[in-house]
Amino acid sequence: MNLRSIFSPGTWFLGALLGVSPCLAWSQASSHGATQTITWESMAMAKSKHKDKKSGVEFPVVLSGLNGKQVKLRGFMVPLEAKPAQVHFLLTSKPQDCEFCIEGGPSSYVEVKSSVPLKFSTQPLNLVGRFLLLKDDPSGVYYRLVDARPASQP
Repeated sequence: MNLRSIFSPGTWFLGALLGVSPCLAWSQASSHGATQTITWESMAMAKSKHKDKKSGVEFPVVLSGLNGKQVKLRGFMVPLEAKPAQVHFLLTSKPQDCEFCIEGGPSSYVEVKSSVPLKFSTQPLNLVGRFLLLKDDPSGVYYRLVDARPASQP
């Protein structure tokens, strides 16, 4: 990470325009073609909306351009089945205090469909995969990471 790029006038302007901190704007907007890292703070800005008896999600501008793109994400595994290795699980921003609860609602977790089985761990995972924004998923999920696999770096 280059401090000069974080404190550049363009990054400050972009952050002010999007209503986010310059560091958040930098992490979302300036990787120049590299796999971008998604932050939990940016995902938490999603808002549910109701219009004409229909539900949906309004995603922050910093995430809209990442739909269908390759991203990196760091979080904690929440298994959906009692198996030693998982290919379908949730990833959360914080480790769980309760095995039946996920704090923060649908903007605080990502449904993961892994391309390789991943051993359950209480340690944070660094994953790379294709990021999907789900505007009206019937299960209420906002985010999905498909073809996920371990990232080579945090």
